[in-house]
Parts: sequence; C-alpha cells; structure tokens
Amino acid sequence: VQTTTGAVTFFSDMISQCIRWRMEYANDNSNGIVRKAKDYIDRNYMCDEISLRSVANTVGLSPNYFSALFKKEVGQNFSDYLTRIRILKSKDLLSCTSKLIYEVAYEVGFRDYRYFSQIFKKHTGQTPREFQTAINTFV
Repeated sequence: VQTTTGAVTFFSDMISQCIRWRMEYANDNSNGIVRKAKDYIDRNYMCDEISLRSVANTVGLSPNYFSALFKKEVGQNFSDYLTRIRILKSKDLLSCTSKLIYEVAYEVGFRDYRYFSQIFKKHTGQTPREFQTAINTFV
C-alpha cells in the first residue's frame, strides 16, 4: 500500500512539474513571438502592405490567434500599435528633416496625406504642419 501511495505521489509531482515547465515554455514562447512581430513591424511599418495577416504569417500564427496574443502581451491591438509607430516616426521626420508633409506621410506608410493628417491630429492634438511649425520655432 505504501509503495502505491509513493508511486502516485511521485507521478503526481512529475505531472505537476511537466505542467509548470509547459506553462513557462508557452509564456517564454509567446513573448518571443510578440518580440519577433514587433521587430518585424519596426522594420516594415512604412510598407502599406503590412497587415495583421502579413505579420501573423511572419511569426507562423493564424491572424485571430496572433491578434489575441498581441493584444494580451502589448496591451493594444495591432492596428493601434502600427499607427503609434507610424506617428512616432513621422514626428521624428517632421522634427529632423525639411520633407514636405505628403513625403513624410508616404515614408511612414500612409498613402493618403489627408488621412495621415487626420490620424496625426487625432494622436497628437496638432496637424502635421502645426507640429512642424512649433518645432521650427524652437530651433
């Protein structure tokens, strides 16, 4: 009877440890997948073809699963993250270059500069021109 109890305890402990290892592996793996996706977005944000589907394909997941995983790990959905990256890059370009607004819009992945201006204002509270003018007055 004691041998049976010892074997049950041993196997129960083994199963618990396997479950812990699997959970740790899944957590490390999801962090790696999201890190890989963010690196890909950072290198390709300017491409108008970038999409949830293309990034999901890059990391080898279905778009639905990738979307849920990305939101869980990053705290915002894919399109909001991509827009945030594009706006940050556009602010850098507007601050450090003399490029025209439509050139900046195109360079960060917006093919319609009017739409870019709307999104920029929504995220910064200023139009790209207002932002650029404000920066130039400090320089």
